[in-house]
Amino acid sequence: MVILKELEDGETPSPSEQELNASEGGQRSSTNDTDQKELDDGETPSPSEQELNASEGGQRSSTNDTDKKELDDGETPSPSEQELNSNDRGEQSSTNNADDVPEQLNLFERLPDDIVIDVLCELSSAAKCPSDFISVRFTCRSLYTLSRSPIVLVKMSPETFGRAKNWSEFAMAFLRDCVDAGNIEACYTSGVIAFYCFENRRVGEYYIHLAVEQSHVGAMYSLAVIRLNGSGPSESEKSRRVGVMYCSRAAHFGHINATREFGHCLIKGYGVSQDIPSGQAVLNLANTRELSIPLSSNHQGGNRGSIGVLNDTGRKLFSNYRHPVDQFLIDWFGMQELGQGLRLCSNMECGRPETRLLKFRQCGNCHEAIYCSYVCQMCDWKLRHRADCLQLNEVEVMPELEAAGAMPELEAADEMPEEAPDAA
Repeated sequence: MVILKELEDGETPSPSEQELNASEGGQRSSTNDTDQKELDDGETPSPSEQELNASEGGQRSSTNDTDKKELDDGETPSPSEQELNSNDRGEQSSTNNADDVPEQLNLFERLPDDIVIDVLCELSSAAKCPSDFISVRFTCRSLYTLSRSPIVLVKMSPETFGRAKNWSEFAMAFLRDCVDAGNIEACYTSGVIAFYCFENRRVGEYYIHLAVEQSHVGAMYSLAVIRLNGSGPSESEKSRRVGVMYCSRAAHFGHINATREFGHCLIKGYGVSQDIPSGQAVLNLANTRELSIPLSSNHQGGNRGSIGVLNDTGRKLFSNYRHPVDQFLIDWFGMQELGQGLRLCSNMECGRPETRLLKFRQCGNCHEAIYCSYVCQMCDWKLRHRADCLQLNEVEVMPELEAAGAMPELEAADEMPEEAPDAA
């Protein structure tokens, strides 16, 4: 009754010892209910010491599960000290390997462009076939870009311009790039291919003239042959005097075949006043020049195509020295058919075709072989035609030719009126 009265008066009664003991026992049971309630309400209960000790032991076992879960979720777990130490040692070794590979790969990229261009210039001028340069050109993007430099293209050797059997639009474009860069050999090669292979006479003669203006002796001799046999764009452009003039210029620069052609023109009076002693002297000069060529040297484009006429050994050796465009013509017309009635020069080392009917001169003995020049007749006579021609007319011609050691006269199949020769 006293307690009830205190409660009604608002005062707090003092608990007795028995009530205190009972409340202490009840608090323990209510603690779990309170913790459960706090968990249900989303609150975190304060852990006891025993729970803390148990949780510390359990955290170690749960670390691996936690790390595995973090890896599955895409998160990076925090590394331990031992892992950090091992990673430090591994990073040092991997850093060295990672640094070595880019250095080895980028050594070429670090070279100055001037050095690479100098190397490409040496390679382009010394290449013996298109693959020598193309295989290097397509090695990497840097080499491909630098190989298109005009400094490299202007020094390109004629052997790199392509072969007849592998001719393509890419080869034509590459040749045009070399022409635009100012390569003299490219001008001459492009002119001959356009003139004879693609029958574009005006364009071909234009490019040959470009090479002549830069003193290309092979182009001078080719233009002389075109003028002497009337193979130009129009029939009215046949001019023996102009042809002899080009022969004389090429002979002055040391072209052996042009020197021989000029000597024959002097002896025969073909496009120039006849002067037999001077013609013989010019032929002797051609033989002397041929003997003075070192067999182991690289001949310039002007002397390629010179075939020895002194003995069989000399002929075989010097027959290998011809301009690559001559071999291009031989291979091209070995695969292509000429127009109706047109024929190739009978000299198998020449490759020039007729551009119009009956414009090449024919052998005066058998009337079968035709030649674009006196030089081609001389070379073919020594190499092949001598035996064939004498067998056809053995009784009539053989004694005289064997005694004199001479060749049959060349006769024009379609003779034009002889132009008035220049005054001596």
